[in-house]
Amino acid sequence: MRKQQATNKALLLSVAIIVGIILCVNLSVDIMVKIETYKLLRDYEYEYYYQTEVPLENATAEYIAYVEEFFKYNISNAGKKLTLEELKDQGGVCSHYSKLYIDLARADGFDTEYVKFKAGNESHAVAVIANEKGYCIADQRRGWCTNFAFQK
Repeated sequence: MRKQQATNKALLLSVAIIVGIILCVNLSVDIMVKIETYKLLRDYEYEYYYQTEVPLENATAEYIAYVEEFFKYNISNAGKKLTLEELKDQGGVCSHYSKLYIDLARADGFDTEYVKFKAGNESHAVAVIANEKGYCIADQRRGWCTNFAFQK
C-alpha cells in the first residue's frame, strides 16, 4: 500500500513539474503530444469520444494518429489517384494524405481547404481544417493548430 502511495505521489509530482514548466515557459501543448494521447485512449474511450462534440485540435490529432498507423511515403505514386486501400498498402505523397485528411474532416463537419504550393523546385500540399474557433494544418504525419477570435 505504501509503495503504491509513493508511486502515485511521484507520478503526481512529475505531472506537476511538467505543468509548471509549461506554464512558466508559456508553452502550449504540442499537437504531437495529443496524437500520442489519443493513440493510448482510443481503444478505451472510443464510444465516449465519438458520442461527444470533438474540439478541432483533438479531431486533427485523431486524424493524424490514424494516418500514422499506415503512413508510407512513396514518391512513385505521385500524380496517381489511389483508393484508401491502395494508399494503405502502397503509400503515397503529401497530396494523397492531404486529401485523406480533408475527407476525414469533412465527414466530421469541419470546413477544409486543400493547399498546394511551390517550395523552390518542389511542390507540397497540406490540408487546412477549420471551424469557427480556429484552424489546424495537417501535413503528412504532423499538425499545427491555432485558435483565433474575430475582433470588431
